[in-house]
Amino acid sequence: MGQFIGHAGGFLLLSAVVLLAGIFTAEVGIVKDRDKLRKNGFTALYACCIGILYYFIMAYVKNTASGQTNMFDFGSVFTFCGLDKDLELYGDPSLKSACLGLGMPIFPFLVHILGKIIFEQYGGIAVWLNFLSVAVGICCLYRMMCEYFEREISPHTVMVILSLPFAFMMFTPGSYGWVFGLLSASAYALYKGNTPLWLILGIIAALSNKLGILFVLPLILSKTSGFSAFVKKVGENKLISNAYVRLGYLFLMFSIDGAILFLTIGGVNL
Repeated sequence: MGQFIGHAGGFLLLSAVVLLAGIFTAEVGIVKDRDKLRKNGFTALYACCIGILYYFIMAYVKNTASGQTNMFDFGSVFTFCGLDKDLELYGDPSLKSACLGLGMPIFPFLVHILGKIIFEQYGGIAVWLNFLSVAVGICCLYRMMCEYFEREISPHTVMVILSLPFAFMMFTPGSYGWVFGLLSASAYALYKGNTPLWLILGIIAALSNKLGILFVLPLILSKTSGFSAFVKKVGENKLISNAYVRLGYLFLMFSIDGAILFLTIGGVNL
């Protein structure tokens, strides 16, 4: 019961932090367009809600596969894809262990430091950081799409992005959501012409998880002849923007996601 109250409170605290940050930036004049702020806030909330839904589904699958499980006991829920080793690492990190597999040192040491401050809730802190990072990353992608296509994109695009296979891993105690947020923010910085910020965020991403090296991909694609025109042509295609096509895509992705979730959490690592 204590775990439930503690971690449920953590999710509520996350929402409060995001809300207060938005109000503060509007009040002090950092963000002048309140309509954009409102849409970004809705997009971030949308991403968090999808993450919470994923989390409940993961707990349900764990219950189905392994018997009754306390969904807020991270050690018993996240036993797949090496996440149990990650949880152990956060409590006692070492440089050698942090660099095994896809891991890199920044995220485990950051979680460990914060855990020492916040009652050694390493698993909860890791999940909280991932939720926050995914929310920020989704906002960056959303704003980049709106600016690129020179029109307001439907916030429901968030669901299209987060329905991709293995997207649920971004809401686990691993470093995947953290890296996604950094990669998205670095791509947006590059799009806005802020090369130093792109490089700084990219290096942090690469030192958090080996997948972070993908921060160079937007730079490569921006230099690829015809790529920008191709993206704009695809984005404005009437077939792709058709509501029935989008629903068909989501149905297909959710079916694939369901199979992956049951196979992965049920003991078969893909």
